[in-house]
Amino acid sequence: MCTRYTFIPESIRRNPLPPNISLPDDPRPHYNVAPQQFAWVVRWRDGDPVCEKMQWGYVPGRMDPSRAQVNLRAESVFGTLMFDESAKHSRCVVLASGWYEWPDKGRGTKPRYYYRSGGGLLGLAGLWTLNRTMGLDTYAIISTAVNPTSTYVHNRTPVVLREDLYGLWLNTAVIHEGPLAEALRPYQPPDLAYHRVGTYINDPTFDSEKCVERVDH
Repeated sequence: MCTRYTFIPESIRRNPLPPNISLPDDPRPHYNVAPQQFAWVVRWRDGDPVCEKMQWGYVPGRMDPSRAQVNLRAESVFGTLMFDESAKHSRCVVLASGWYEWPDKGRGTKPRYYYRSGGGLLGLAGLWTLNRTMGLDTYAIISTAVNPTSTYVHNRTPVVLREDLYGLWLNTAVIHEGPLAEALRPYQPPDLAYHRVGTYINDPTFDSEKCVERVDH
């Protein structure tokens, strides 16, 4: 699961951005992106990738916004009535500098913050859709099962796209499940690091550098 992540431009810019990805001009950092908030994603528009803000929480058609889907399982995005159309035609890359995970013991425990050790983008695979009731484009982050040898503490983790697959994932001319499913395979970047953080992020209204500060107890 992924219910909190960060968008810190200073960290992302420490490494060159991959092709097909750009950041908005002078964006403010966001240390605690939470469901129902607006955040930056990249999607294909008129043959080119564009960076735009959408609301986090996938709500197709005229569905009640209270039923928004924050995470979608990689195993079921293709062939499922609610998601298949978006999986073929409305994919996006969620711009993140890191994300948070709580151990399976629950939210009373200290969460972990995952990020690239030298900084850089963690592009998360997502789907977007228009909710006609709200008149808003909405998105969800796709999750996958963890590799038993990974450093993750939860049994699900967001799909981190390999940099060579960003273009494939964004390109709406590609609609076949086979090559797209390849992009959703579990992947842990070799430079992925983590540390424990405090419980500030439990409050979705709290957005400060304190969210990513290391705690040792």
